[in-house]
Amino acid sequence: MKNKKFLIVLIIVLLLSITASIFLFNKHTVLNDSTMSEWLINYQGGFTRRGLLGNLAFSLSIFFTTKIRFIIFLFQFFFYLLFIILTFNYV
Repeated sequence: MKNKKFLIVLIIVLLLSITASIFLFNKHTVLNDSTMSEWLINYQGGFTRRGLLGNLAFSLSIFFTTKIRFIIFLFQFFFYLLFIILTFNYV
């Protein structure tokens, strides 16, 4: 009985992860999405500085010569997956 409940919760977690990755990837491909700009709200220079994750994403995109939108997509997917795993372990 306990293994059956565990298996059901595991299937739900896997489905959530798959649908979240599809949603985040579709959101990442839209060029006028305003939620992507939250990660890069402050630019280098001027009176304010970029946040820690935005600066890290900017540096990684230069290092790997990829688009910064893809790096932010990977960050968002990683943090969502971490949230799902921690919730799964809590339950």
